[in-house]
Amino acid sequence: MGRSVWKCAAALLLSAAIMISGCATGKWERMRSEQATAFREQINARMEAMLADGAALDLETCVDTALRNNLTIKTAEIQQRIARLERKAAFANFLPQVQLDMKYVTWDRQPQSRMMGLLSVPMHDQDMLNAELGVQMPIFVPATWYLYAMRRRGAEIGALVTEHTRRQIVLMATALYFQCVALDAAIPALESQVAAAETLEREVWLFFDEGLVTAWQAEQASALVLSRRTALEKTRRARRQAGADLLAAMGLSPVAETVLVADTPLEAPDDALEDLVFEALIRNPRLIIADRNVTIQKNRVRLAIAEFLPKLVGILNQSHTSNSFTRYPDATMLGVAGVMTVFNGLENVREYQIARQAREAAYVQREEACFAVMSGVVRAWLNLQDARDELALARKAYEVESARRVEVEAQWREGLVNASDRLDAAARCDIAQMRVTQAAFSEQVRIATLLELLGRPITGMEHEETASESSEASAPAQSE
Repeated sequence: MGRSVWKCAAALLLSAAIMISGCATGKWERMRSEQATAFREQINARMEAMLADGAALDLETCVDTALRNNLTIKTAEIQQRIARLERKAAFANFLPQVQLDMKYVTWDRQPQSRMMGLLSVPMHDQDMLNAELGVQMPIFVPATWYLYAMRRRGAEIGALVTEHTRRQIVLMATALYFQCVALDAAIPALESQVAAAETLEREVWLFFDEGLVTAWQAEQASALVLSRRTALEKTRRARRQAGADLLAAMGLSPVAETVLVADTPLEAPDDALEDLVFEALIRNPRLIIADRNVTIQKNRVRLAIAEFLPKLVGILNQSHTSNSFTRYPDATMLGVAGVMTVFNGLENVREYQIARQAREAAYVQREEACFAVMSGVVRAWLNLQDARDELALARKAYEVESARRVEVEAQWREGLVNASDRLDAAARCDIAQMRVTQAAFSEQVRIATLLELLGRPITGMEHEETASESSEASAPAQSE
């Protein structure tokens, strides 16, 4: 009987555990389903509002949408607000600290004390209210000054990081936009090549039927058609992927279809390379952030030195009691308290040494960033020159193919060439035109890369809120 009772109890506990785990699993699944549904509805509504008129998207629209909706930017803005709050919290160390303490006590019997073993004398009232107001004001606490200076520079870095993140999103959206429009230009040219290959295939198989070519030659024509169809489908899939990446960067649904306007609005700077390198050293956000980091490490060294100094705090204490046995129920205390570390196992000495090494590391990191920016500008400028040469070459090749196409068209009208030669000439001309377009878009991407390194606006758009937020952060860092 006892064993059966224990078995029943164990079965009930196991069933309860399974039910609880099942309920928990169902709860999380329901939460995931609700969040996924809400998220999908949100991005679909955003997409419908964006493409309500059915107009094609240009570069400025894509970049502006990415700046509004991109989650990486929103995360950076949240971190910036946290840095501002930390700066305000550090400022509280300069303000007085006020503390109010109230205590009401009652005894079931009034406390008494025996005098000479015979007489009982009351010690204080049976019910008593005590109130105490304490105020502390820092008089000489150098550490708070440097801590606030560090938080202030940290808030400036937060604003700079947000602006740098926005510029990176602009560059990414620009690159994805031009990748999409370049693939859009490639698809018609590849379709023309497929049409030319299909016409050639039909002619070759007619020749095979007449016994003029062998079977492997006819199969070679079919393989050419398959190869060009495969290239066309791969390009279409690449366009779909690039469009999905662009929409995701814009905070829109990646499964939607996008129609883009092929535009080349960016203009390359005409300055000499040496001037561009010097401009990047002045305006690049990475270096401005490195300046703030150097200042923070300097203040960290000063903070470590301040730990050796005494800390003085003014004290004001006002107390009141309802105890009728007290001669002076109200009392005021004024004073100054000082604390100074005499020996803490050399911890403050090691903190000072660590701070000095961190300051040296900040100097080295800033110089390293300078070299990286300088080499990046040189690389971007050289890549831009390559893009210009490739564009000039593509235009020259297009001129040649256009002239060849005109000649083949004239020969076709006179019956000197067949249809496959005519279509092949047209396909070659389309491919040459596609390469011109792609070279122009590649030049635009490299211009955007160079402008980002220089710290210049990429798309020519300026957002007032961004300018106001980063105006303070863009000012030169000063020692505190």
